[in-house]
Amino acid sequence: MKKIFNSFLIVAVMASVASISSCTKTCDPGFEGTDCKTEVRAKFLGNYAASDSPGSLTYSVVIGNGTSLSDVVISSSFSDNYFVNSVKATVSDKTITIARQQPDSDNYFVEGTGTINGKTITWNYNIINATVSPETAISYTATWVKP
Repeated sequence: MKKIFNSFLIVAVMASVASISSCTKTCDPGFEGTDCKTEVRAKFLGNYAASDSPGSLTYSVVIGNGTSLSDVVISSSFSDNYFVNSVKATVSDKTITIARQQPDSDNYFVEGTGTINGKTITWNYNIINATVSPETAISYTATWVKP
């Protein structure tokens, strides 16, 4: 009986050690990093040299803070000044998402997603003309690089 108890005790201790060593620190929503003090959006913020196609668009664009920790605002220079107003986006890990929106309230919409790798965001986005029926969209691919 003593051997069975010792075996059970050894297994229980090993399981406890394994579960303790496998724990990882979970950051509050909107934060990341080893100390959980870095805003998730921080890696996206800044000035970018943008190159979009079709059309060989080249322009400068700024991503700034939005209203919450996962929100950012893309300056109105987005897509070579296509919109008068800024475009809103959300970030999560390495992804930035533009939910379908109409920045200028004129039936021209934008939507898309991008992925950041280092100082470069690679985008796929659409500008949609809803002033016609059926609505038409132009699909863009873009590379934005922080200098």
